[in-house]
Amino acid sequence: MTNSPVLIYDGDCGFCKQCLNWGLNRLTAFPAFLANQEARAKAYGLSEAELQAQVWLLGDGLRLGGASAVAYVFRMQPNLGWRILGWLIVAALPLSNLLYRWVAKNRGHLSKMIAKK
Repeated sequence: MTNSPVLIYDGDCGFCKQCLNWGLNRLTAFPAFLANQEARAKAYGLSEAELQAQVWLLGDGLRLGGASAVAYVFRMQPNLGWRILGWLIVAALPLSNLLYRWVAKNRGHLSKMIAKK
């Protein structure tokens, strides 16, 4: 396990992969990433249920899941606009968590919607 932050995501989810690609293409500072299906993901001490429930940002003293992980990725950007978005997610964390849980619960449907485009 590395000390640098690693983003652990659902590698089987089309929506999750689209989000990852979006971030890689648009964000300058992006953490290393790892699909939760990879054996190395288990080394981070998360249960299978935790790995399936949300995206995680782990390492370098971090243990952030869901909206908090997404906010951190935005806050680590050199671009002020992305950093502000990250802080807005944090400022509205109860709402951000609610929205994140809805997206996570419906990611299979969202994947199908994206595939149709």
